[in-house]
Amino acid sequence: MLDDLVDRLGVGPDALAIDLGAGTGQVAVPLAARVGTVVAMEPEPAMAVLLRRRTTAEQVSNVLTLLASDHDLPALTMPLGKGACGLVTVANALHWMDAPEVFRACHRLLRPGGGVAVIAHGVPLWLGETDWARSLRAFLESWTGQPASGSCGTDDATRQQREEQLRRAGFADVSLHVDRYESTVDADYVIGHLYSAMSESMVPAKRRPQFEDGVRRSLDASRGQPLVEEVPITVLIGRR
Repeated sequence: MLDDLVDRLGVGPDALAIDLGAGTGQVAVPLAARVGTVVAMEPEPAMAVLLRRRTTAEQVSNVLTLLASDHDLPALTMPLGKGACGLVTVANALHWMDAPEVFRACHRLLRPGGGVAVIAHGVPLWLGETDWARSLRAFLESWTGQPASGSCGTDDATRQQREEQLRRAGFADVSLHVDRYESTVDADYVIGHLYSAMSESMVPAKRRPQFEDGVRRSLDASRGQPLVEEVPITVLIGRR
């Protein structure tokens, strides 16, 4: 997906890229092998520490980790300059951000022909239709007391809204690219997925052991079978 993305935008080994909501480097680290420098912006200190550990362990020297959020993106325009950036990626994180403001800030930072890529890597695990996903959904609904229907921005209506927001921010060339694959996951992966999607108020620190025990018990619906996730990937690209 990243190979296709940099080819489409003509982003090469001298380009500067920004990864918003970088997390532990799911996009930033492999992207670094394809561009000159990646500025990885992550607002959670624990995530930023893990990202730094990963780049050190994998000897990735061209990722600059910033403890910063999307609200800090406009502040980069001054030191970097308008049109300094070739690519901005936001993967599985835009639902935490003010999308119109992000797109406007990206338009100022991007060079002509550069682009912003909104990447949705899968849909929330609780929306799956396997037995274990349905069991997980039931547990989450009992935990929160409300329907587990949140899509984290992966639904068609949200994508259409983001397309319109990109155009309003000045991106005339907006396109959607789709791929998919299957992946085998485990309980630890599922728990990490949930923590990245749920606020701390939904799972307070003191209740985490109880929450994790409940998740593991819900996954017993697989009856020892592998937990297979169907993973659609959508990449919404706005070219400047």
